[in-house]
Amino acid sequence: MRDHVKGRRHQQAVAAVEKRKAAARCSLYCRDFPPSTTEAALRQYFSQFGNISRVMLEKQRGCYCILHFDNEAAVQRALAYASHRLGGNRLTVRPRKPITPTTGHGQRPDPRASYQKAKAAALEEEEAVKQADYDRLMHTLLQCSSVLDQMEMLYQSVALSNQEVQSRHEVCQYLHHTLLPFFPTCTFHQFGSSVNGFGMHGCDMDVFVDFHDDEISPEAEEELRQKFRSVELPYIRDIRSINTTLGPLLPSQLREVPILDRARLLSRILTYHGKSCGDVTYIPSARCPIARFVHMPTGIKCDMSVNNRLGLMNTRLLRMCAEDRRVRLLVFAVRYWGKWRQVAGNVASGPRLSNYCLSLLVYFYLANTTPPVLPTVQQMADIADELLQGFFQFFSEIDLSSCVLLMRSATTLPLHQLLANREHDPILKDFKVKAMAVQDPFVLSHNIALNVNGRTKDLLAHEIRVAANKTSTWTMPNNNASPGPSAALWGLPYLFSSHGCQVTSPVPSTLAQTSAPVSEDTSQPSSTTTRSKHQTCLLSLDLSTVTPHVFNTLHASGDYRSAWYRTVQKLLLLTLREIFLFDVQRLRMDESSQTPISRRKTFNRNQRQHLSRSRAKAGSVQEMQEEEDQIVEKISHITVVLLIVILAWVVVQLVLVM
Repeated sequence: MRDHVKGRRHQQAVAAVEKRKAAARCSLYCRDFPPSTTEAALRQYFSQFGNISRVMLEKQRGCYCILHFDNEAAVQRALAYASHRLGGNRLTVRPRKPITPTTGHGQRPDPRASYQKAKAAALEEEEAVKQADYDRLMHTLLQCSSVLDQMEMLYQSVALSNQEVQSRHEVCQYLHHTLLPFFPTCTFHQFGSSVNGFGMHGCDMDVFVDFHDDEISPEAEEELRQKFRSVELPYIRDIRSINTTLGPLLPSQLREVPILDRARLLSRILTYHGKSCGDVTYIPSARCPIARFVHMPTGIKCDMSVNNRLGLMNTRLLRMCAEDRRVRLLVFAVRYWGKWRQVAGNVASGPRLSNYCLSLLVYFYLANTTPPVLPTVQQMADIADELLQGFFQFFSEIDLSSCVLLMRSATTLPLHQLLANREHDPILKDFKVKAMAVQDPFVLSHNIALNVNGRTKDLLAHEIRVAANKTSTWTMPNNNASPGPSAALWGLPYLFSSHGCQVTSPVPSTLAQTSAPVSEDTSQPSSTTTRSKHQTCLLSLDLSTVTPHVFNTLHASGDYRSAWYRTVQKLLLLTLREIFLFDVQRLRMDESSQTPISRRKTFNRNQRQHLSRSRAKAGSVQEMQEEEDQIVEKISHITVVLLIVILAWVVVQLVLVM
C-alpha cells in the first residue's frame, strides 16, 4: 500500500482531485434567474463580489449557471449576501460541490456512468425548475381576491398554449412522414391530455397509430403496391410474424402481425429512421404495447400505441365535458391537487391514479350533485369554487374499499355484490379487482384503477379527507381568521400545500365503544394524551383478496366493518398473548371525555393455558362467532409458521457469521 501511495499514478490522481476541489472552492452555483438572462447580465451582477474568470450558462437541461471567480474570498462575499435578485427574481446561490470520480485511477471508468450521472443531474435540475415554477405560481395565486379567481388563474397559467398544441400537431406530421413508406395505410391520432382540453405544460403526448388493415379492399391494396417503392426494414429476425425483409407492409401482411410485434417494429423503425426521435424504448403490454420516445427538437415525450381506439373514445368524452368552463376549471384544480399530493398523475412514478381516472371521478361527482345539471352558464361559473369543495366532501363520504364506482351510470355498487355476481355475468367475469375499483364507461370489464395498490388508496382517501377539511371553510385573504399554520396561505395554495389539519378517520359507530380514534395529521402532532403516549395503525380490508369462506362470513354479518374489526382484534390479541407472550393493555374510548380508558389484564403462562382450555371447552354462542374463531386460528397458524421461518433464518445467519 505504501508503494502504491508513493507511485506516480496515485500522485497524479491526488493532484487532480486537489485541483478539482480548488476549482470548486472558487465557484458558485446559481439558478432561478429569468430564462431570458444572458451571460453578460450574470457576469455584470456577480462582478460586484470579485473578478469573474468564466461563466458556464446552461439552458438546455435546466436553467442554471456556474460562475468561476479568481479567488475564494469573492465566493465567500457572494455567499454572505442574503438576498440575490436579478430581473425581479430571487436567485438561489450556493457553493459548488467538487466533482469526485466514482472509480479508482487503476480502473477503467464505466462508459455508462457518465451517461447515468448526466441523466440524474438533468432530472435533478428538471425537478428544481418544476419546484421553482410551482413556487412562483403559488405566489401569483395568493395575489387573487377569491378562490374562483385562483381557479381561473391556475387554468391560464398551466394550460397548454396554442404554440404547444401546434408543436404536438407538427410531431404527428413528422411521424406520419417517417412511417408512411413502411405502412402506406397508417394514420395518426392524438388522444389524452394533449387534445382533451385538460393538458398542462410539459404533459406527455399520446399518439394512436391506426393501420386500417381491416378496412382496405384487395383492389385498393394492389394500387398501394404499385404506388409505393420498396424499402428495407430494420432488423426483424426476432419478429417471427414478419416473413419479409422489405416493405412497405400492406394490410394483408399486417393482419398476421400481433400488436406486440407491431409496436416492436415501430420502435425499430424510429430508432433507425427517426432522426428527430431519441431515447426510443419499446414497452410491451398485453393490452396496449407502446413505443416511447422523445422528440428532440421540441423535447416532447411521446407514447405511440397501436391498439388504443378506446383511448380515442375516452378523449372524446373528456373533450365534450371540457366545453363546459365550470368543468374545465374544476378538473384542472383537482388534477393539479392530485399531482402535487402524489396520488394521481404519471403512473410511471408509482401505483397512482391516472389523470383519466381522476377526471372521471370529477364527472361521477357532478352527476350526483343536486341538481345534476345546473340551470345557467353564469351560475355554473360563479359556483366553480363551491363545486371544488363539494368534490372533496362528496368523496370523503365514500368508502373506496367497499364499493365499485360505475362511471356509465354514475352510481356505486357494493363490492361484495360484484364479487358474488361476477361468476354469473359474462361482462364482469373478467373485471379485475384490487385495492380500488372504477369501471370504465365504455369497456365494462376494465378497471381503470387497477394499478392502484392499498397504500396509494389509503393515501388517496387520507388526502381527500384533508382536502375536505381545508375546503370546508374557504378563507379569503381579507378575513382575520387564519386558514392554517401559515397565515399567508389560503385558497388553492393552501389546498396544494403540505400544511394540513388533523383529520379523524371515519370509524363505524359500532366500533366507537371499543377503539380509539385513528388520527391523521399532516401538520403537527396533537398534544393530547392519546397522541403523545400511543401510536395508531390503520388496517384496511381489501375484499378482493379474501377467500370465499371469509367473504361469505363478512357478508353474512351484515356490517362487514364490525366483523373485520373483531377478526383483526382477535388475531392481534391471540398473536401478542399466545405467541409473543406479551401482557396486553386494551383501550376503549370514553365518549364523554374522549380519552382512552385502560383495562389492564395481566396473564402468566399458566393462566393463559387455563384460559385457552376454558375457551376450548366453552361452546360458541353464535354460528358467526365460530366462523370468526376458525378464521383467527388459520391466520394464527400461518403467523406461527412465518415466525419459525424468520427465526430459522436468523439462526443460520448467526452460524455463518460465527
